[in-house]
Amino acid sequence: MNMQFNADFSSNAIAGIKLNTFPPLFVANPLLLCKLRLKEILYIICHEIDHIVLNHPAEMVKLNKIQEPNIYQKFNLAADA
Repeated sequence: MNMQFNADFSSNAIAGIKLNTFPPLFVANPLLLCKLRLKEILYIICHEIDHIVLNHPAEMVKLNKIQEPNIYQKFNLAADA
């Protein structure tokens, strides 16, 4: 699998996968990530990779054609569950 990484120091989120990108783009805020223990960092990385493996970004874009932020948030919560 090919995936790129982007550091976003201004993000309020620890990490996430950018939608509509190929190869998938893993975005993380290193300032927030470095506050965590190694086990937590590894969990977050694996969690975000699971989103890609399960095709969540593509499904999210396909199901939300009007690009409403609330639908993205709800889909992400459901995918996390």
